[in-house]
Amino acid sequence: MLYTGIDYHKRYSVVCTVDAEGRRVQSARIDQNEPAAFAAYFQRLPVSSRTVLEAC
Repeated sequence: MLYTGIDYHKRYSVVCTVDAEGRRVQSARIDQNEPAAFAAYFQRLPVSSRTVLEAC
């Protein structure tokens, strides 16, 4: 199982995915918060991920 955190901002987001041991699997800055960019990020993950969102 993987765990993904999304720090959502007005113009961009920062996304980070870790494994059960806390090791970083993948991370990215998603500019302009485009839905296609989020979809592409999650499609690159090797397995499904539980996800949390922090919106400010």
